[in-house]
Amino acid sequence: MVGQILIGFGQPFVLSAPAYYSDIWFTSKERITANALVSLSNPLGAALGQLIDPFLVSQPGDIPNMLLYIAIITTTVTVPVFFVQGKPPTPPCPSSAQEKLPFGSAFTKILKSIEFWLIFIMFSILVGFFNASSSLLNQIMEPYGYSENEAGIGGAVLIVVGLLASAVVSPVIDRTHTFLLAIRILVPIISICYIALIFAPTSRSLAPPYIVLAFLGAASFSLLPLSLEFVVEITHPVSPEMTSTILWSGGQLLGAAFILSMTALTDNGTGEMRRALIFQAIISCFASIAALGIGWGKRGVHVLARRIALDTNDGM
Repeated sequence: MVGQILIGFGQPFVLSAPAYYSDIWFTSKERITANALVSLSNPLGAALGQLIDPFLVSQPGDIPNMLLYIAIITTTVTVPVFFVQGKPPTPPCPSSAQEKLPFGSAFTKILKSIEFWLIFIMFSILVGFFNASSSLLNQIMEPYGYSENEAGIGGAVLIVVGLLASAVVSPVIDRTHTFLLAIRILVPIISICYIALIFAPTSRSLAPPYIVLAFLGAASFSLLPLSLEFVVEITHPVSPEMTSTILWSGGQLLGAAFILSMTALTDNGTGEMRRALIFQAIISCFASIAALGIGWGKRGVHVLARRIALDTNDGM
């Protein structure tokens, strides 16, 4: 329990790091891709853990050895951290060199930004449901006759397709800077996937849930780094780690709340999670409403990519 608590305390620092380092080390043509590479390593690591751990543990007595292996691996990979420079010798672009707002001024700016809070609502709901649905995937599928291995493959489809899609989408958005258009396309796709997930497992065949999970992973993983970088753009010169921490905190808190809520909505007799999936689909539609409201009408001036504009004006 103590170890889990310590990991929980450390996670916000890890999750907020990608936006910070992409801001000071990369230009506006590379930041989403850089953020994606680091941010998406978190679900990739979780997926690898789910795949590898069963091979290391065949009985309860194997758990201490598994934890020892994990401790050795995680300790080893932290060694390079002590050799990473805090910032590059020469800023890659003018926006990287610009001084950030003090905490008080930055917090006030965020509080007054309607667009930030619309993104916060969207991000928190979708990250929360992604965490909940991926954690409860076995419980979602098993009542309809799917085996634990088939549910595990579904989780792998969710993550692998998501990683591949993000590898394609992130560089495209880096070059085109069509942040808002991408958000308005991806978020409704995610909501549609959650609606489809209500019905896909009832087919009792593998193709429907796997197809839904593939689209869900592709849209979710593409949206994640895009949202983190977009919110930095519209709030600049607020520190990237500040906005990222707020967004991730909302996502993690709602993730825990959604897991508890969806578990409570499970049918005690059959074990089916239909009511939980309906709840998930309905709430995810509010994320789409929030996404479509970003920069709506006269508020378009509030969604300007400020870092990109600064770099462009300076000849980047």
